[in-house]
Amino acid sequence: MDAFTDMNAQIAQFPLWLQWWLTWMQTVLILLPFFFIKRREAQVLILAQILNFAVGGLVYTMEGNQITKLFGLGHIFWAAAYVYFIYRITSRQADTNKRPFFQAWLYVATMTLTISLPFDAYDLAKYANGMRQPVIDYYQGGIGIGSASGCNLAPVIRPPVHISHAEQFDERRMQSHKQQSAVGAMIREWRTALGLSQLNLACNADVSARHLSFIETGRAVPSREMLLRIASTLEVPEHEQNALLMTAGYAAAFAARAYGSAEMSDIRGLVDRMLATSEPFCAAALDRHWNILAANDTYWALTGGRPDEKATALEPPNLLKRLFAAEAFKDALLNWEEVAYSLIQRLHREAIAELSRNETETASLLKHLMTNHHLPLAWQVVDMSAAQPPLIPMDVELMGERLQLITTVTTLGTPLDAARDEIRIETFLPADETSRKKWHNFADACQLPLT
Repeated sequence: MDAFTDMNAQIAQFPLWLQWWLTWMQTVLILLPFFFIKRREAQVLILAQILNFAVGGLVYTMEGNQITKLFGLGHIFWAAAYVYFIYRITSRQADTNKRPFFQAWLYVATMTLTISLPFDAYDLAKYANGMRQPVIDYYQGGIGIGSASGCNLAPVIRPPVHISHAEQFDERRMQSHKQQSAVGAMIREWRTALGLSQLNLACNADVSARHLSFIETGRAVPSREMLLRIASTLEVPEHEQNALLMTAGYAAAFAARAYGSAEMSDIRGLVDRMLATSEPFCAAALDRHWNILAANDTYWALTGGRPDEKATALEPPNLLKRLFAAEAFKDALLNWEEVAYSLIQRLHREAIAELSRNETETASLLKHLMTNHHLPLAWQVVDMSAAQPPLIPMDVELMGERLQLITTVTTLGTPLDAARDEIRIETFLPADETSRKKWHNFADACQLPLT
């Protein structure tokens, strides 16, 4: 029932002419055949419709409860009925002379299928060629899931002398529509990532399914409070909520204080204690751009030493830059290529996600790693089929001993401060007891600090 309601909500967003055409087809091809149920032609069409519903429901589920151009796949059964109708009419086996109403319906149904089937074939061809966004995106000028960055949110600048008041109004209206389309795409991405239907999210956020559907397609302008309610229901991180609000033209809701500010002193103290208790294992506090906010002595010792304070003031040290640049660490990591490839693919995904916030820091970091460390050209392309394991195993050889490490990430989150929300503690821990003992022996030999 939820899927049926979602489907109707999407159909309600189609252009009016298309809704009228769908109503016409439902009347001619679904309702009227039951008035001629004793006729073989009507029975064939009813059977075709049952099979069409079954295939359409399966396709709708496979496409994530979205009506795409693949939705008409079940109309292949209509094509079979259409061929049968033509055969019956041309061979004069329909026996229509004595039944004028049946004759009229048969010809109208045949003509309706004649118009509909070529468009169905065209849609399937477009789907096969890669047009797999929800159908409503095409009619509403939307941008589809996963491409919120496709909207150019920058206003068009022209000399004022050449713009009339009417043109300025139309331009502002078009700009507003692009913003709302981007906002809707971002909400749809988070909703589909959680596996929620529009109806599920609407119920959880206490908003009507129709209004939510209009927000996702840019037909409705949500208030600031509505966006925060939806984002909170979807458990969107605070810095992402700020990005959503700013995309919609509202002010950010969560402050983002600098890590070194006085207001963050309590967080810095907590982070320092967490890093200290991680000794003798490597641990570092990072922001979402992989910049190192703080690290314990073991981490600095194994990655080239603590950076100079003057250099840090100009550019914060970056964990990935240090890992890729540290030749000693790369030589000690036996599965370096596997680990590096996984990190690069993770950066690709983070860079794509940043585009919806009009940010380029992660993309710049990715470009730096690719150009300065002579990585394979094939790594420049995101591999969407590559698995992103929750734990990245690392085979390390230290002082002739081979041990396995894994990375764990702890995220700090505190209400009303986006900076705290994006701090994460990355720790390198032994994967097994044998590796733990070997690491302690290595720490004792190198006089690394212990907890």
